[in-house]
Amino acid sequence: MDTNDSAVREGHIDWHSAFFDAIQMELAQDRDKLQFEREHPLNVEPLRPDVLIIKKPPNAALHQKFAEIFRGHNIFEFKSPEDSLSVSDYMKTFSYPCVYQQEANISYTDVTLTMVRDSHPRELLKYLLTELKREVEEKSPGIFIVKGEMFPMQVIVSSRLPEKENIWLKNLNKGKLDIQTLQKMRTLKRGVGKDINMGAYFSVIFAAKADLLKEVERMGRASLAEVIEDMGLRQEWEDQGFNKGIDSTLYIIKRLKENVSPENIAVEFNLPVEKIIKIKSSL
Repeated sequence: MDTNDSAVREGHIDWHSAFFDAIQMELAQDRDKLQFEREHPLNVEPLRPDVLIIKKPPNAALHQKFAEIFRGHNIFEFKSPEDSLSVSDYMKTFSYPCVYQQEANISYTDVTLTMVRDSHPRELLKYLLTELKREVEEKSPGIFIVKGEMFPMQVIVSSRLPEKENIWLKNLNKGKLDIQTLQKMRTLKRGVGKDINMGAYFSVIFAAKADLLKEVERMGRASLAEVIEDMGLRQEWEDQGFNKGIDSTLYIIKRLKENVSPENIAVEFNLPVEKIIKIKSSL
């Protein structure tokens, strides 16, 4: 699935597209040393790891704490706030590096596995400790290293991550997001992340966080326009005039979030349905 696909479709939030954006921003400082692949296909269908990160060169030093276990090839599996991270999920995901290392013709020592979930997977970690006799250590807040597997492995509990270091993963959930944090994100996006497309991420947090759009509407018009641009919708307000375009775009977003069809919204606004579909595809 391409990262430019819609992040919100038919009432379903595409958390995985947002995660692909988020993990790139978390590693933006070292982006020139990394290659990111979305849903790398394995020959054993339907196995498709969410993200594959390849270090270039393999011995490159990275800044993020969760990247300390990285080897040459690093597989990430993300679980949305709506998904569980069960023992069966663990067993399935554990097979990804096994299949990948054989297909890539690399050593087990050159591949790692990271599983990411917002809430604490207590039952899984308990199973690893008591049933599989693995050692699990929270090396730093939110980063649980699993020792005793054939390749380096960790479980990231994003709700426990420090926001100062991991603002993107920390806020990829349905929890409250204040305007100050949103502005920090936008500053980072325009700085170290200026070449990273974050449309899916911003669209998902607006869809998932019920009060965020209301709070954003209280911002100054220029700042509000920039937020809309972050969502990939700049042209939708620019071609109507500044203020009218902003108001129209916000209202269209609200109607789409209420699951009103693009056809009905097009009639309501007297706009081509293609324009409404374009806005919807950016959400």
